[in-house]
Amino acid sequence: MHDLLADALAGRRTLNQDEWRLLALYSWETDQRQLVPEGNAAETVARLALACPARRRDSRDRLTLKALALSAGSPATLTVPGVGAVPKSGRTAQDASRVSALIQVAREGVGVARRVLRDPALARRHLDLLTDAPDKLVGLLAPGNLAQQRALALQWDRAMSGLAQDAGLSNLDRLSALGARVALARRDTPDATVRAALPPELIAELRAAVLRADRTATGNAERPAVISNATELLAEAGLLDESDALLKAELARSPSPYYLMLGLADNARRRHDGSAALDWYARAHAGAQGPATRLQWGASHVRALIEFAPDDAGRIESTVSGVLAEIEPVPASFEARNRNSLERLGRRIGAWGAAPEHAASLARLRAQWQAMCERVPAQTPQRAICAQAL
Repeated sequence: MHDLLADALAGRRTLNQDEWRLLALYSWETDQRQLVPEGNAAETVARLALACPARRRDSRDRLTLKALALSAGSPATLTVPGVGAVPKSGRTAQDASRVSALIQVAREGVGVARRVLRDPALARRHLDLLTDAPDKLVGLLAPGNLAQQRALALQWDRAMSGLAQDAGLSNLDRLSALGARVALARRDTPDATVRAALPPELIAELRAAVLRADRTATGNAERPAVISNATELLAEAGLLDESDALLKAELARSPSPYYLMLGLADNARRRHDGSAALDWYARAHAGAQGPATRLQWGASHVRALIEFAPDDAGRIESTVSGVLAEIEPVPASFEARNRNSLERLGRRIGAWGAAPEHAASLARLRAQWQAMCERVPAQTPQRAICAQAL
């Protein structure tokens, strides 16, 4: 895959249809630095979109929409006049070509989005991209022009409405289309008033869709994803009690209830109920299975403790110490998903420990962290990653 990406970007050879399709269907949002450095996915996919021949329209369309979705979802953006948001990395001359690629793709993306939304078959094919932050994409594709944004949002909503009613799609896809409608409806509405902003007919459709999904998603492979999506959709619509009820009803039948507990924790966070949020994060962490999951859930637990109980140094130190004690000194513990979790944990501990009253706790945790890193084989990249994470 590395060689294919390099060939495509450098134009060293003519890629065939299957090769372009492979690049277009790659999960760039979960690359985790396997192919591109962190934060470079949007620019890389934009360059691929521009390099993809027009005769490979399906792949070019998908790469264009993916680059826009990645750019819209990036927390590190700036506004380019006439274009919208592009990553901050483009502020340097070194990244000028990357910004240029995003600008070109943003300009081309308006036409691509409208054409795809007009064609039900194309909208169905690219549904996963059309449901990825459509509210942000509308602003990115028509920056500063409210009339164009409203027109594009209306076209987007109509396309998603058709897909949400498409009985030939899976429960998950239909819920995703409905979630896009919710995001578009609340595009300019603060969270505090989101429920009032949603039309009653959309609320009714949402409830009916969740009920249908709950009744019909019975397979072990399908149900966890459907319930997770349905409860998040209810929460996004402001129906927190209904989201909680569905999550709690599912706890007893789920083989991995710790996923559902994170949903309950997030709902408590939305209510600004720190005590309830901490309780659910702690329960989710305690029940998590598998090394990578336990590290990720542990990092989330620590984040919540620092957010809601920053002065409880004993509890924070004990929780972090427990997370570190479980990390095995093997390469897999410091790669991909684990590496991201470990680096987030390190940043949070470092920021929290910067306060003078937490200095002693930070010193003890640093010593434990250093001892953990020293167990990793010397002269390996993983040892350096471990050391740099805090």
